[in-house]
Order: sequence, then C-alpha cells, then structure tokens
Amino acid sequence: MDDNKIKARVLVIDDEQGMRDMLTFELSREGYEVDTAENGATALRTASDKTYDLAICDLKMPGMDGVQTLAALKKLDPDLEIIVATGFGTVDTAIACMKQGAYDYIQKPFALNELHALVEQALAKRRLKKKIAELISTRDQIVQSEKLALAVQFAAAVAHEVNNPLGVVKANIYSLQIYCRDVHNLWNLAKQAARRLGAGQNPADQHLGNLLLNVCDEGEEEMNYRMDDSSQVLRECLDGVNRIANLVIGFQSLAETHQVAQPQDIDVNKLVQECIDVSPETAGSGARKIRHDFEEAPRARVVRQDLQTALSNLLDYLHTSRPEKTEPIFIRIKTEAGRPCIEISDPRLKLSEDERLRIFDPRIDVNTREGRTMRMEIGLAIAHQILQRSDAEMSVHPGKTGGTTFRIFLAPATKDESLKVLPDPACVT
Repeated sequence: MDDNKIKARVLVIDDEQGMRDMLTFELSREGYEVDTAENGATALRTASDKTYDLAICDLKMPGMDGVQTLAALKKLDPDLEIIVATGFGTVDTAIACMKQGAYDYIQKPFALNELHALVEQALAKRRLKKKIAELISTRDQIVQSEKLALAVQFAAAVAHEVNNPLGVVKANIYSLQIYCRDVHNLWNLAKQAARRLGAGQNPADQHLGNLLLNVCDEGEEEMNYRMDDSSQVLRECLDGVNRIANLVIGFQSLAETHQVAQPQDIDVNKLVQECIDVSPETAGSGARKIRHDFEEAPRARVVRQDLQTALSNLLDYLHTSRPEKTEPIFIRIKTEAGRPCIEISDPRLKLSEDERLRIFDPRIDVNTREGRTMRMEIGLAIAHQILQRSDAEMSVHPGKTGGTTFRIFLAPATKDESLKVLPDPACVT
C-alpha cells in the first residue's frame, strides 16, 4: 500500500484467528495498514521493528495477557494508542487498563460501526498529541532563535570592543617576558664579569670582583625566586589572554550567521579522526579516553572548518564537564535515514530534561571546585549555530544505557559529480 494513501498503521493482537482476519479485512477496507499478532510476545517483536499508530488488543490471551501486553507496548512506545477488547465479566479489568494508558475499551461482541468510531477517536487523539508536540517544538525553536539573536548581537559587540585592546595586552606580556629574560641574562653576565675581575692580576680589580661576587651570591636565591615567580605570573597572564582571545574568536564565529566558506564533500571518518588526534587525550594532558566505532565510511557535504570547530567544541565540553579520568567518551559514525550521523556519548554525563533543553544556550557557569570562578560557556552554542549554516543538525538525548548522547546529522554528499565544487583537502595528494 502506498504510504501516502495509508490513514494509519494498526496492530491487531488476538489469539483467535477469525477475529484477526475479520479486523484485518474491515480496517483494510477503510484505508488502514493492518498487521496482526496471535499473542503478546509476538506483538512486542512486531512493534519493536515497526511503528504503529494504534493497537487493538484482546484482554484474555494465553501467555502474556492484555494487561501485560498493554504495559509492555506502552513502555516500548508511550505515544501508541491502545484499544482493549474485552468479553463479558472483564469490564473492571478493562477500566484498570485505561488507568494504565489504554485509550478506551470495547466489549465483545461489538458492532463494526462502534469499532470504527472508536478507532477514529483514538487516532484523532494521537494526531492532536502530535500537533501539540510540534507546536511546543516550534515554540522552543522560536525562543532559541530569539536567545541566539541576542547572543549574536552581544558577541559582535564584545568581539569588536575587546579585539584591539587584547592585542595590545598580549604584545605587552610578550615584551615583559623578554624583559625578564634580559634581566636574568644581565645578572648572569654580571657574575661572569665579577669572576673575571676576581681572577685578574690587578689587586683593585680582584677586590671589586670579590665584592660583586659576594653581592651576587647573597642575592642569588632571592633573584632566582623573583625571576621564577615573574615568569610564572606572566605565563598565567598569557594563558588568560589566550583564553580571552579564543573567546573572542568564538564570539566572532557566533556572530557570523552566514557561511564564509563553500561546503564540500568530505570523508566524515577522516575528519573525526583528525579531531580525536588533537584532543586533550592525544596531547597527553591526562584527559579522558576516547573510543570510536567507524564501521561505515560515509561522506557528507559540509563546511569542513565548521564541522571541525563544532566537534572540537563538543569534545572540549565533555572533557571539561567531567575532567576526572572516568569512563571513556564513545564516538560512533553511521548512516541513518540516508544521512551521515555522528553519535558522541558520555556515559557519565547526567543531564535533566531542562538542562538538555538549554544545553545550546550561551551561558555563564560558576565553577565551585575552583573557588566559584565564573566562565562563559558558549562552545556548544557556537557548535550548534555553525552546524546550522551547513544544513546540519545537532541534538542531545538521554543515553540508551545512561549518560548523554549528542547526535549530529549531516547533509549527504552530492551524487552528481558536477556539483562537487571543492574536493576534500585531506584526500588530495
């Protein structure tokens, strides 16, 4: 049956062959696609492989009865509407099923027009719930867009105001580092000169050299401490400036609402491997391990730099959100619904539903482990924004076995060779 002509998909569960055949015939005539199952176990296997809009389930069946089947189906698909068919004397049980999530019950023997009306009502409820979910999703997208628009304006202003002063501060820190090295070198030259004077033949030079050496020896420990301390302070200042510089780059990326480079067909496996190679783990910083599964080799059409930045920001977020060396981060690459998909899972990252909804919002985090230090967290907001420019989607979900999973869907590579405007640089020899 043509998918466009199917009114809905219905699963009939009944241990009586005649009832299954009758419902299949009647519902198929009304334009429904009907599958059947003779017991609860078969129904669960069937519903695991295919999505249904409605199930009509007999209450009295051998093995798994209707109550158990209802509970299992609802656990498998909470949105599935279920009508319970019951014989005389089991109405109380059918009402109990409704309290567990069944839409309604119908008592055997039933009139076909009564069944058709109940099926239409159940499906209307399902369509209404789906529409409400779509409206909520649209509302959330509008709210997200408004937040992002404000963040973009703020990002552009901050990047413009901070960029030039930041360059001056960075240059001055470099100058101070050079100055410290020069002072240390002059101190060493003074000691060398004092030794040469002390080793000379002229008594006056020897006396002066010995005085200088005494001064140098007495101040050696203090001098070394001051120089080491100054060098450490300057390194920390330079590290802070570099962090601010990276933040400014992030602001600039967030403010760029349009692509600045052409998309190209790339090898997803190779690009992800490049990001892993430059991750904190590979750099030897003692960060968490990364495990990956590259069973497939999909190609995608995306701005290469945008995807690299997004993946790097996401991996950096996972490394810093759980810095202790615990379970590894898992990366899986596959093709789903014709689109390359990158799944990045962290079994230790626990996010509430509200946190998942706000995960891609620019925000300020307070790190209580380091004396309530404040940090601007825009890495995931940048990743989400720049992926949208490449017709890619990034979403966050609860992990199948706990934790959190990020999913990135990419546009598939072009099939028409004439449309490939740019080759993948990583593949050019």
